[in-house]
Order: sequence, then structure tokens, then C-alpha cells
Amino acid sequence: MHRDGRCKNVSLHFKRIPGDSVCRNFLPPLLGASSSWTRAALGRTLNIPLQLDGIPSDSANMVLFLIDERLPCRGTCGAESRIDCVLGVLHLTFSVDDFARAIEGQDFNFEVGTKVSGKPFSLDNEGFYVDIGGKAAAFLPLRELYIPDGVSPETVLPLEQEREFLIIKEPNMDGQVVLSVKRLEIQALWERLGLGLEDKESVQVKVTGTNKGGVTVDYQGLRGFIPRSHLVDRGDLDALVGQSLSVLPIEVDPDRQKLVFSHRQATQSNRIQEFQIHELVSGTVRDLKPFGVFVDLDGITGLLHIQQVSNKYVSSLESVFQRGDTIKTVIVDLDPQRGRISLSTKILEKRPGEILDSTAAVFEDAEARLENYLEKLGERTSA
Repeated sequence: MHRDGRCKNVSLHFKRIPGDSVCRNFLPPLLGASSSWTRAALGRTLNIPLQLDGIPSDSANMVLFLIDERLPCRGTCGAESRIDCVLGVLHLTFSVDDFARAIEGQDFNFEVGTKVSGKPFSLDNEGFYVDIGGKAAAFLPLRELYIPDGVSPETVLPLEQEREFLIIKEPNMDGQVVLSVKRLEIQALWERLGLGLEDKESVQVKVTGTNKGGVTVDYQGLRGFIPRSHLVDRGDLDALVGQSLSVLPIEVDPDRQKLVFSHRQATQSNRIQEFQIHELVSGTVRDLKPFGVFVDLDGITGLLHIQQVSNKYVSSLESVFQRGDTIKTVIVDLDPQRGRISLSTKILEKRPGEILDSTAAVFEDAEARLENYLEKLGERTSA
């Protein structure tokens, strides 16, 4: 065992263990070091000139648990599974300057916009102090944490519980960075909405106001908009203020802070589950376009494409249908993801063009015509 007191560089790993406070309590008295240096050391490996006493000379790299020589030590210090080598009482004789230089040599990636993990360990009237393994404790202002009325900050952010934070301000001269939880959560909301846009997943929003184009809404702190054309009830917009609506995101742009929803598409997507393919439905002609007829099916819209009107060429939809007409159609396709219902009247025809010159007769006998069509379809399928 080498006991000549020579000084050598030793790689010390300051372990993060339950009871980090032991290191905070005993390292500063030994070094005269600040608590911020202590926090910076935890969990890192530092090369420090160390006077070894009672340690074999070949122990150039050892995992060292910091021990004050005033503590009784029998080689375990109550943390057997976390100490790789403890031989007697360790005398730490390196200087504060050595320790500071070792800390300065570490690569702390604390750029603005970086996510970091840390533990809040202290709270004052301005905010939390958070251990993120840096040169100094990071600071989380209370304004950067969403705290509901009547709830204490410690309830929202318990001390000594590790979680993620977002760096929003670069280190100052003391190495302290400023953190945010609120902006990290907002960032996560944008990401979630982006996924909702791709997967067509509905979310709940609260209507907060109106304008000429539609209504403004709140989604967990984010401001969004529903155009009038994407509302189910487009009449009295003021009556919608304060209501919660199920909507689908149709435009998500975090860079431009633009968030557009559709109540109509969300309602459509949910209501589609009520229908079945080859179901006969009755609806009202809501609009006519060159490519087809939009049919209102008790609050949900289906499209009767011009090619699905008749087995004969249709030159003009206006010659067959008028806005407000009640018609009977058959559902031929359902697309819940896109909120679309495809309709057909041509499968009700007994001859090509019948829907064009005998519309009323076709609708009057629609049930029997559909049954006949399905029987023929079954025969073709079985054949």
C-alpha cells in the first residue's frame, strides 16, 4: 500500500445517489467550495490532483464516494452497492482552484432551446432553483410554470423529483441558465397537434370569441381559430362563446403561430361511425357543384358525385336536383379518417337514365330497388 503522500491526477467520479445532500453537506466544508460547484460535480468524472493516503498506488481510476473523516467509516458507509472502492478514511487534499478548473473543463451543453433533465431543490418567492448538473444551479421563474389558481408551486413541481426543462436564457457570468416548463409544454402541444393533423385525431377546444371569419378558441393555452365554413352551427356565433367543441386540426404551423381547426370535420368523422355501406339514407340537397351534389344527412354532409348520379351521362346537375330537395341515396363508401361519405343514386336505377327522367318514381320505390341491387350483387359475388 502506497503511503508516501505523492500527488497524482486521479479520475474521480462523483456518484449521484439517494442522499445527494450528503455530498452537498460534506464536500463544501472539505473544499471550502460553493454548493453550486458541488451540484456541478455530481454525476460527473473530474480529473483532479489528489493526495492519496491509504490508497494503493495503482488506483489511478476509482469510483469515489465523498467521505468526511469525522464520519465513522467501516468501508461501506451504508451504501454497499454504490461504492466500488473505499479503503479507510479518505483525506481529500486537492484545492478549491483545482476543483474549479476541473469543473470549467467540463462540456456543459446549455444552449437556448436545449432540453435538460434536472431536480428542483429549492424555492423562493421568485421561482425554483434546479440542479441540472451545471456549474451553477439553474433558475425556473414562477411565470414559466403553469400554476392553477389555489394550487401551490410545490404541488405542481415537487422538490427533488427529476423532470425535463427547456433552457430559455443562456448562462450568465456565474453560469446560471434560466429554464421554462410552460414553453416546453407548449412545444409538446404543437408536436401533439402536428401528429393529430396527420392521424386525424380530434381534440377539445373552448370558444373564446368571434370575428367576421369565424370563432377564436383556446386549446390548453394555445390560441386557435375555426373558420365559419368549418362550423356545424354557422348562425349565431356569439352563442358558441364559452362552449367546448370537438374539433380536428386542419392547419398547424408553430413557426407562424397559426392553428386552425374544423368542428364540421370532427363532427363528420364521429358521425360516420353511425352509418354503414349500402345503407339507404334520406337527405336534403345543400349545395350543387359542377362535380357533384352535397347532401345534408341530419347534420352530416355526404357527396353524391356526378358520376354516381346515373348510369347515363349527366350534362347538368341543376336539371335533376335543386337546393332544398329531399332525396334518397345509398352510401357506397365511408372514410372516417378524412370525414367523407360517398353517395350514389345510380344503383337504384332499373335502366340507365331513369333517375334523370323519373326521379320521384325512383325515390318512391328506393327500398325495393336497393334490395334488388344487393341480391344481384350477392349473386355476382358468389359466382
